[in-house]
Amino acid sequence: MQDAIRAEGLRCRIGKAWAVDGVTLQVKTGELFGLVGPDGAGKSTLVRMFTGTLQPTTGKLEVLGQPVSGLRGAGLLRAQVGYMSQTLSLYDDLSVLQNLRFCAQLFGVTDPTDRVKRLLAATGLTGHEQKLASNLSGGMRQKLALACALIHEPKLVCLDEPTTGVDPVSRRDFWELIVHFQKQGVTFVVCTPYMDEAERCHRVGFIMNGRILSVESPARLKKGFGCSVFEVAFPSGREALAMARKLQSDLSVRVVGDKLRVLVNLGVESVELEALVLKASPDSKIHLGVTSPSLEDVFVSLVQAP
Repeated sequence: MQDAIRAEGLRCRIGKAWAVDGVTLQVKTGELFGLVGPDGAGKSTLVRMFTGTLQPTTGKLEVLGQPVSGLRGAGLLRAQVGYMSQTLSLYDDLSVLQNLRFCAQLFGVTDPTDRVKRLLAATGLTGHEQKLASNLSGGMRQKLALACALIHEPKLVCLDEPTTGVDPVSRRDFWELIVHFQKQGVTFVVCTPYMDEAERCHRVGFIMNGRILSVESPARLKKGFGCSVFEVAFPSGREALAMARKLQSDLSVRVVGDKLRVLVNLGVESVELEALVLKASPDSKIHLGVTSPSLEDVFVSLVQAP
């Protein structure tokens, strides 16, 4: 089956800096693919090239089987791709129904009645058709933005951090919508800084400083993790933080509440780590145990690799 996206040596210069620097990547047709990384990693620049709104500086890029080069290629691409930006492109002075019909008109959908009805039902917006977009909750605005991105029935949809600033329940509902439409055959590329969202993807691409660090399924990334993970519980978060500062130069340490997550080389025994902690603070009352690696552990390890 043809890849939905195929990028080779893709680079994009923004000002004097390379926002995307030598990305080689394939996204499979029908896949739910996550681009995972912090702010400024290059996620938004990459998806803007996938949607044809930004031209690569160098490298090769094919989307839905056609090369993305020049105005003609970008124009043809936009008719087959949906895009939801970080800043929602809704018209606040238009109603839910008017936003959908306007987007349909922009994409040349001559009779959107059935599509609008189906999207309203799928997103749970039926009954809210006459509400102004400005009066919707954050979660409902996200659902409307997704419906607008899908109004022309695109084969590929790129979502740029679609749940930032949204409450946990709305985030869960939104991801259920993504999975619903993906199962209908739509390919999704979702940019996210959240590791729990990355867990929902078929594959994830970790990106940092415009470069792809690794691409694999969440399960395989964790299974192939080359470190042991220990969790050290302290009586308080303050003690955990103080210990992290003492150990930071020798170990990869993260503070999570009143616990430390410590990454060490495979083969290191818990007694060795316990001795190191107690040496740094002899009076500490700790509880130490082995735990499973998380995607965040994998990402931290990749970022800190020499």
